[in-house]
Amino acid sequence: MAQVAGSVTVADDETVTGSDYARALYDADLASMVAASMLPVVPTVGSTAHPYSSSRPANAEDAANVKGGRLVLLRESARRATAHASAYVTYFAAHAKARINSDATGDGLQNGTTHPSSDKLLPLE
Repeated sequence: MAQVAGSVTVADDETVTGSDYARALYDADLASMVAASMLPVVPTVGSTAHPYSSSRPANAEDAANVKGGRLVLLRESARRATAHASAYVTYFAAHAKARINSDATGDGLQNGTTHPSSDKLLPLE
């Protein structure tokens, strides 16, 4: 089974496109940011919810600044996911091995037992 690193990109409207391992890493990183409340919410113009108030409601510049900050975070996450996926797939391809077990009968599964002394490590290609 070939492993494909893939890649991830984030458009100006925060639309995410990506594939394979890189997309899985990006999705995990995004979930982590959301869980840690690290991804700021773009305020609605006129909002008085914290950190804004009735004396200083959110304006269009505030919304644009927050959106710009979100894009920086999302694009950095995409960049890391793409780089890490490529490195992981390269490493796995170079170092992955399959452990093959066999027992006295050679089928490796009889009675759910195996003999570690008969294990064989084979490179994956």
